[in-house]
Amino acid sequence: MRLFGEKVGMAFQIRDDLFDYGKADVGKPTGNDIKEKMTLPLIIR
Repeated sequence: MRLFGEKVGMAFQIRDDLFDYGKADVGKPTGNDIKEKMTLPLIIR
């Protein structure tokens, strides 16, 4: 169960980070994560 929770949590965080770069209305402001911290999409880019 713990491993499942870790995998789901990572998947959620990656998706959340990707939403920060998109233009679609997902219910949260975009561009905030870039200002505050290094996220995986920014590191890979």
